[in-house]
Amino acid sequence: MLHTSANVALVRCVIDEPTPFRAARESGNLARSPLILRDGWLIVTFTTSEEGLSRYRNELEAAEISYHVLSITASETPSDPLTDRQREVLTAAVEHGYYETPRECSLTELADILDVTKGSLSRVLHRAEGHVIIAFVAPRNQ
Repeated sequence: MLHTSANVALVRCVIDEPTPFRAARESGNLARSPLILRDGWLIVTFTTSEEGLSRYRNELEAAEISYHVLSITASETPSDPLTDRQREVLTAAVEHGYYETPRECSLTELADILDVTKGSLSRVLHRAEGHVIIAFVAPRNQ
């Protein structure tokens, strides 16, 4: 229980990572929020390359997870705006709770985990976050 008042109760629940989401992360794909759970199916949306989609399919099949592809949309812009290093840093940030509210890992702690300076990590995160935000918002504004 994080907070209570006369009309509100704020509760934080910690659950195991759903296997399909773990498969997306392990295949190098970052799922977009919100994740939707409907009729026992987890609906995940992400932007990826053909190679990233193949890696995701392989992870799902290795975990013996049933899946259906609802749609695939091709883009004329590069499908992966992140460098390998940016993807590695963002993935580590997600895995260690840097983007949780409240944060489970500080920038300093994440820099120590990745064995880089705090300033270097901050620059890589900032560029990666910018690419992700632009890739997420730009298609909706066209």
